[in-house]
This record gives sequence, C-alpha cells and structure tokens, in this order.
Amino acid sequence: MSRIALYGGSFDPPHLGHVITITAVLNSGQVDEVWLVPTGLHPDKASHASPENRKQMVAVMLATMFGSRVPVFLNTTQINRPWQPSTTMDLVREIERRYPEHEFRFVIGSDLVEEIPKWHQAETLMLRERFFLVVPRLGDPLPEALPPYVSPISMENVGVTNISSSLVRARIVQGMSLEGMVPPAVISHILRNRLYQPASEPSNGPAGPTAVYEGRFIRCLIKGRWEYVRRTNCTGVAIILAMTHDRKVLFTEQFRIPVDKRVIEFPAGLVNDLASEADETLEQAAARELLEETGYRAERVTALTAGPVSSGLTSEIVTLVRAEGLRKAPSGGGGDGEEKITVHEIPLDRVESWLTEMKAQGKLVDPKIYAGLFFLRQQANAKVPADA
Repeated sequence: MSRIALYGGSFDPPHLGHVITITAVLNSGQVDEVWLVPTGLHPDKASHASPENRKQMVAVMLATMFGSRVPVFLNTTQINRPWQPSTTMDLVREIERRYPEHEFRFVIGSDLVEEIPKWHQAETLMLRERFFLVVPRLGDPLPEALPPYVSPISMENVGVTNISSSLVRARIVQGMSLEGMVPPAVISHILRNRLYQPASEPSNGPAGPTAVYEGRFIRCLIKGRWEYVRRTNCTGVAIILAMTHDRKVLFTEQFRIPVDKRVIEFPAGLVNDLASEADETLEQAAARELLEETGYRAERVTALTAGPVSSGLTSEIVTLVRAEGLRKAPSGGGGDGEEKITVHEIPLDRVESWLTEMKAQGKLVDPKIYAGLFFLRQQANAKVPADA
C-alpha cells in the first residue's frame, strides 16, 4: 500500500512555492508520492484561469521542475467536474473510493491548522492520526503542542516562502516580472495565452512585446502568441564577403555550441558590441571583425543588402557587406582568443565543390554563403581587380 500525499489547491497559477512544498513533503519520508489535485469550483474562491489552462500549467511545472523519475503526479478528480463545489472531505472520500489500494494524507499550510475543526465534517478527518501534513508558512509558525491528526513537515535545507497565486496574479496585472517566483515554462504559458490580464486590456494582444528572460547577450520576448529572441549587446550584424586579389574567398570555421557542430561561414561580426567602439558604423565594425577573424585589412567596405536570418525565431537583421582592397596584416586572425577560428582561402571557382567536401566531413554550411556567392561572382565578372 503506497502512502500518498494529496496536495490540493487552485494552482491558479502554480508557482515556485508549490515546488518547494512538494520537495519538502517528498523529503519528509512520510509519503511515497505526491498527487497535485487542482480544485474545481470552490465555495469561497474565484478561479481566474480556465480548468484546462490550470491543468496545462501544472503539467508543465511537473515536467520541467521534477522530471519523470520523481513521484509527483497530476490528479484531475476535481478539476474535471468544475460544476460541483467540493470540500476537503468530499475530495478525500472520492479519492479513497477510486483508489482503495492507497493510504492518503493531506497537505496544508500552517496558517490553516487552527481552521481544521471548522471545516465541513472535519471531525471524521481529525480521527485519523497524522492525516494532515503541515508545511510552515512565513508568519505562521506551528504551535509547540500539535494535535495527533497533524504531522509537521520540516523545511530545513528547503526554505519557507510567502509566494502565493494571488501575489503572482497581482504582479502580472502590474506588469512586473515573474522571474524567481514562477517556473519559466509556466511563465511562457501565462504570457502566450494572455492569462490574468486586466479586464480592460484589449483582447487582440499586447501593444508591445513582453520580456520573459534577459541574459548578457539576448532577450526572450513574447508578443501575442509569438515567442522570439532579440540581441541586447549590439545594433546590427555584418556578414562580410571578402575576396583576395587572386579571387580567393575568405571563409571561417569554428565550433558552434547551439548546433554542436563545426560550421563553415563568412566572416561576421556585431556592430557596437564593444564599449570602446560605441559610435562605430556598420562598415567600421565589419572592417574590425574581418581583421580580428581573418587577419586581413580592407581598404573599402560597402553595404550590399540586409534582411532577416530566421524571421520566425529572432528579430535579428543581418547586412551583407563587401570588403575590398584586402591586405594581409602582420598580425590578427583566429578571433578574439576564445573563438578559435580557422580561416580558409578558397578559389572562387572551387567554392561549391569545397563546400560539398565540408558537408561530407560532417560540418555544417551556413546557407547565407550561397547568397553571398551571387555578389562575389558579380564582383569577379566585373573584371575589376578585387584590390583595385
């Protein structure tokens, strides 16, 4: 017979306080599993998100915060019958009828201990020894003398929090961040589905994007049902088309963590990503990056065309630029010391076959190369020396 802790609540929305409580109950050794039981209609609480949204939020919280090997499960006994108000006694009877092979206990906060005798048919539950597993809440310490139907849950090495669903909803209305209060996957669900917004808010989506994460280099945004990424550390990106006087095209090769492969690319760089170069132009940034990555200086850099790289994922716009009048510098090349860039100088008429060889070796080839080759061939067909 398994010992099951029933953890009921609106979970409207679920938050990190719930995660901490689940962890403490599991670590107590008093139960074998924890079942989360979202409420249906409650006699003294109003629901703010639909039952389906609350189920989905609980499910993503369990999947992302605990994983498949941790014995925490979603039980939909109550939420699937939202037309029927339910008390704790109703829930316990229904669960025990459905699962007679288990022994059940019930998780509550320390602020509710004194209220138990007032609950509907509470006297039946109070006859059960250690039936209520009590989790401490900030500002509500447990009394020294506890009735036999109460068993305390230690929060040692776990932490006590006063995060509540109502506090989370209030922060959403105020336009405040939920980081550190709500699991990231739940935040994404809330923003994607526009949950808990003021009634006066237009239903056709927000006027601007909402940031759900910001790191050193990128910001993750949600606008309506779109999730996308924006760079935070530059004003543009230059892709550099560079060909030597003897018609050799410059390529870079480096290991790229996101794709876990070595990638063949044109030299490229960010504009205004250095505090010391805050006022540099696109052309100046391209010349700087070309020298840093390949060891070549350019006399002229000209912008050719601009466009998105992945318009469904990122707001990033890249500009293809032509670098001309190349001269090998005494030093430079290989990147900034951490990039470990390999430079390839490939004759223009051999580029396609060389790219095929790179693919055969398991390397990835940036598709922007094929767009760049169009401009490089225009340059070559103009019969003007590349270093003129």
